Amino acid sequence: MFADHTHPDLLIIGAGPAGLSAASTAAAYGLHTVVIDAYDTIGGMIWRGMSGELRDLAQTLPGIKNAEATAEIQRFQASGVPFFGQNRAWHIADDKRVFVTGPKGTGSLSPARILLATGAQERPFPFEGWTLPGVMTIGAAQLLLKASATVPAQAVWLCGHGPLLLLYANQLMAMGGQIAGILDTSGPRAWGAIIHALPKALWYGWRDVANGIRLTARIHCAKIPIFHGIGNLRAHGDNALTAISFRDARGNAHYVETPCLLVHHGLEPGLQAARTAGCAVTWDAENGNFQTIHDFWGETTIPHLFIAGDGASIGGAQAAIARGQLSALRIANQFGKLSDDALVRQAEHPQKILKATRATRKLIDAVYRPDTSHFTPTDRTLICRCESVCAGQIREAIRSGLHAPDQIKAFTRAGMGACQGQQCAGSLNAMVAQETGRPPETVSLYRRRPPFAPLTLGELCALDEEAG
Repeated sequence: MFADHTHPDLLIIGAGPAGLSAASTAAAYGLHTVVIDAYDTIGGMIWRGMSGELRDLAQTLPGIKNAEATAEIQRFQASGVPFFGQNRAWHIADDKRVFVTGPKGTGSLSPARILLATGAQERPFPFEGWTLPGVMTIGAAQLLLKASATVPAQAVWLCGHGPLLLLYANQLMAMGGQIAGILDTSGPRAWGAIIHALPKALWYGWRDVANGIRLTARIHCAKIPIFHGIGNLRAHGDNALTAISFRDARGNAHYVETPCLLVHHGLEPGLQAARTAGCAVTWDAENGNFQTIHDFWGETTIPHLFIAGDGASIGGAQAAIARGQLSALRIANQFGKLSDDALVRQAEHPQKILKATRATRKLIDAVYRPDTSHFTPTDRTLICRCESVCAGQIREAIRSGLHAPDQIKAFTRAGMGACQGQQCAGSLNAMVAQETGRPPETVSLYRRRPPFAPLTLGELCALDEEAG
């Protein structure tokens, strides 16, 4: 399936900024490196379209650092590292074999080291009607824009908070799209944290701060209606979205007809592959999510299994590039390609980049703090959309004494669908925490089992004896 690449020194899962940076660095030290990705082109979600037919379009979109993206993509292309697109990894065995399904069938690789560069996912935001056609996430809408230059034909409503909402709003307007209004679900500003983070952010990343101000100003100049303190959000319609209703910070109720609502409730690290492989996770109280435990170099609690990029912790493209380099340098050091002294010297530059990006990220996190008070789903709200399990069923299970996610899963089927709990695990965690008064970190998540990506019986049966 992978010809002469079934036993590489390093297998990188994910071809975004972290994966490409790590691959180029590893190849520079003579490591036999292979990169796979579920998509057919390199770039990941952040640099989607930068290496394809829509490259010229992607370079004109607000928020894309063209020089940075182009340099990393060209560096990877010049490295000679083989890239296998449309290949989904779905299991990492105890013996480090990685099982993959792609256009040429199902097989496995046996790398000496594995780097997970699978990126982040959007935080689920369930409310009544969120599964109706016409309601989708801003991340999905941005992917359509980058991959096929597709924008909604009619004016859309944007709901949520976070830098991605701000970025997409500007990209949509740049592409000729229209915004009917913005529903801001963020909580009250933590001015103490913002003022504390601002000096370092300005010192290390004043360009990024200025860009954020510029993006915000464009929205205000476009005179787009913005409603703050949103609550009681509902999406209405029988077979498709026809209207939304909500209550603003002043308590005023609104009902607006619209065929399209795009929502975003922040980003969180994608944990599927790491948790299924057995990596330990920890609760990040500042950002309100779990993340994989890893050291400075990205090595997890599973020896020789590394993680980099937004899959490790949310930091953006520059931080992902630096983390990819650090992981690759450490792996080269483990192979004897780089001495300990040289490792420390080579790590100085990416370490400086990380220090600068962390300063900016502190300000972003202070401005866009996760606000769990808005997570009050009604009993009719679907939590697990795969198995059609609503919040009322989950509340009933919790109040009957089932306080562990796996217990609730067994009794309600929540988390048993095709996404393996990827979309409902965080929501269920939040519900248990609210109903029982426990901290979210004590509730934990569903236990993960392979496959960590959807797999058909036909693909599973295609494994030959040699592949296992």
